[in-house]
Amino acid sequence: MERRYRKTVMKARVPQQREHVEQRLAAMPVEDLVRGSRVNTAALRRGGIRTAADVDQRTVEALERIRDIGPKSARKIKDLAAEFARTRSDDLRPPGNPDTWKGADYALVRGLAVLSLVTALAPHAVVLQQALGTVRGLARGTSWLVWLLSPASRKARVRSEAPGIRQAWVTSQAADSLQKLLAGFGRAQQAATEPDSAVAGKWRRSSSSLLSLLEQLLATGGTAEERGILRRGLATRFSADLVNRIQSIALNTARLGLQLRLYQEFGAKFAVAAGRGLLGDDMGLGKTVQALAAIAHVTETDGQRHHVVVCPASLIDTWLQEIRQALSGIPGWRFHGPGRDTAFSDWQESGGILVTSFQQAEHLLARDHAPVGFAVVDEAHFVKNPQAQRTKIVRSLTRRAGRVLLMSGTPMENRAAEFIALADLADPGQGARLRAQFGDGRDAHRDAGSFRDAIGDLYLRRNQDEVLTELPGIIPTDIRIEAGEDEILACKHALANRNLNGARIALTAGGGERSAKITRLGEIIDECRDGNKKILIFSQFRRVLDLCRTITGEQTPVIHGDVPLSKRAEITRRFQEAEGFAALVMQIDVGGVGLNLQAASVVILMEPQLKPSTEQQAIARAHRMGQTRPVVVYRLIAAGSIDERIVQLSGFKAELFDQLARHSVLADAASELPADVRDVNEGDLLAWARSRYGL
Repeated sequence: MERRYRKTVMKARVPQQREHVEQRLAAMPVEDLVRGSRVNTAALRRGGIRTAADVDQRTVEALERIRDIGPKSARKIKDLAAEFARTRSDDLRPPGNPDTWKGADYALVRGLAVLSLVTALAPHAVVLQQALGTVRGLARGTSWLVWLLSPASRKARVRSEAPGIRQAWVTSQAADSLQKLLAGFGRAQQAATEPDSAVAGKWRRSSSSLLSLLEQLLATGGTAEERGILRRGLATRFSADLVNRIQSIALNTARLGLQLRLYQEFGAKFAVAAGRGLLGDDMGLGKTVQALAAIAHVTETDGQRHHVVVCPASLIDTWLQEIRQALSGIPGWRFHGPGRDTAFSDWQESGGILVTSFQQAEHLLARDHAPVGFAVVDEAHFVKNPQAQRTKIVRSLTRRAGRVLLMSGTPMENRAAEFIALADLADPGQGARLRAQFGDGRDAHRDAGSFRDAIGDLYLRRNQDEVLTELPGIIPTDIRIEAGEDEILACKHALANRNLNGARIALTAGGGERSAKITRLGEIIDECRDGNKKILIFSQFRRVLDLCRTITGEQTPVIHGDVPLSKRAEITRRFQEAEGFAALVMQIDVGGVGLNLQAASVVILMEPQLKPSTEQQAIARAHRMGQTRPVVVYRLIAAGSIDERIVQLSGFKAELFDQLARHSVLADAASELPADVRDVNEGDLLAWARSRYGL
């Protein structure tokens, strides 16, 4: 069904890539092309050769005929132009900003948009084919010749079965699937004729999924050069045996509701093939999605229906949300708090993924349960101490699992002692092997190369700049967090006094340093500190800023309305020039405008804003011209609260961060917001919040 649409995309990519190469050649002055080669550039210019494109368009013989350019120089500059014209990673994709697109870019993205619509129809096509198979059997059995020659008993059986087949067609999913197929193909036909402006809008909304689809097409049907470019960043120290096992896996994505990037597919295959390993990808690369893809695969191919995720309590809701969004037919269950008994019973009966915290995992050990397929441990650096009680609990749990995947964004290659402890947690046999070779790891740095080779089959880590070659861009994440009792009580008290800002502050700071959001902030900061990343932390409220500073350290500078402009400039200069980890805490109305902070690659929004443009401007402090790394944006949202209501009313979803930032990357002011994104009325929000709590 999809073959014709795939061919359309693959055909469109050829002029699109060539157009990119031609633009690059035309923008390269001939002096830059031949610099260091001792070719007479003045002679080239006299001969009408001004750019690399001019060289590309001439034959060697034509270049030789230019006065003062001999055969050797002609071949040399022709070879230089050919090298410069070789396909690069950014030639495989449309530019991130549609404002720079040419006709071939629109054609490629239009084809991808149509293909994505058609691909989504595949499950309905399968249902329809199965139903049609039954109907075809009835049709064959009642053809005039077969019917004429059939014995009476066969005719009686067909007569008895026919009403049931007709009724099954009417009442089954087939009729519904047929309607959805017809509607879906109608949308695809409409998308194929949409104007360029609509195509650009789809790209801004869905560039990540469209890029994933393009990567998958090139990985299977592209040229050897294209496939080689896409494989960059996947290279590891894996043994030939593990590489062969990974390559032999055809990842089953039947239960996966999203497109994987190639590096994410590779990570999921690693988790399946290694069986017990550590995924250490940099923040923002989608470790959670890779784990869920691996779980979806073994659920479908191996029949493993019961899986467990252990993570910090602050991440439970995030995991459950990811499960709902990414998987079909694999439910998530919250084994935490008063409802854990019900969740356990449902998990036992229906299968799926049981999500629990390090503290609550102990209650799971005391129960008899179905065999565990995957045990996933998120933020695994929290269980690196072998003597800690929670480490012992997790070790007991991982021993029961068929496969284990530990996940941590903290680089481990140079932390041998910690890595060996985690290796033992994932695979006791590998842990024993590493201890036999490197002891407790304290002296492993003396032979760092051997240590890295020894951990190769256990550990997969990719950095953003290795695999997200189309960036810099924005990697947006909304983190839903269950507010604590203290925060909820403080929020209700403020609402009783009609104090909306007080209620919003309470959701972040009502429990002091023990508040759920502040706890999550500390975890993000620890990961950034380990990765030597610079972070910007924004909030509207001074009380929240002060609390954030206690977490980042008292030496952290804070910019708010009372800080003079001259001092702000000095603070930002020091932040930009700081070596390694640095944090800057800012009031969003002040720090969100007029500052250039490209040194930061992580932005944390402590609460959603009533004016979406305020968030956009804050993110633009880091994501602007001169930024060389992707910017990870975390927006902390108290689940089921005013925070979540603000996002609903404003329509400003996390996915729009990248769309708007790419659109306005050259501008200091906010770009025009989409029509369905709006400011939130304080009166309406206060009325909703008071009603929410029966006030």
